[in-house]
Amino acid sequence: MVIGDILFFRQDHLSVSNVVRNSYELLAQEVEKYPEREFDKQSDHEAVSALAIHIMIEPINLNYDSAIKKAEEITVTRRNEFGDVFETPGLRVTKTFSFSGDRNLWNIGIGKLSSSMPKGSVGNGTITIGMEVPHNNGKAAADHIISTVEQIERYLKDQNETLARFNADLPSRLLPLVQARRSRRSNAEQLLGDF
Repeated sequence: MVIGDILFFRQDHLSVSNVVRNSYELLAQEVEKYPEREFDKQSDHEAVSALAIHIMIEPINLNYDSAIKKAEEITVTRRNEFGDVFETPGLRVTKTFSFSGDRNLWNIGIGKLSSSMPKGSVGNGTITIGMEVPHNNGKAAADHIISTVEQIERYLKDQNETLARFNADLPSRLLPLVQARRSRRSNAEQLLGDF
């Protein structure tokens, strides 16, 4: 039995491109929500930098150096060809990685579906991949882990490319919005002198 849920997938088929598009649509709102006190003290470029840090989407990065491998003895429930259920000695073979980045991205697709999506169990800053198998199938579990890591790396590469473009593009998209807000504030202050 494979451990965990399908990664990079949601029932509504939300993809990282949808997230980026939605984030672009909300940029003007983010600029308007930026605290007035901070906004007034900062130059346009300082405000853009602060907003970009707040809005950017941090991609997932696996920490390979601290990965923890385990092979634990368990009891596996199986079914024979006659439908009888029985228990047999087994192994729970796992590899757990710590990661940085936005945890929600594990549930966001990349716009491509595959017949064999990777599975894993996402915790607070960790992801565990692996299998529970009969004791003599440990090699199959190890092969599954290797294959799943390769799949995850491909998905993360595609996801991270999209996010890198978004994050790099933020300053140029935010600057005109910051300048427009500053212009409106300046016009409002000038209006005070008219009466």
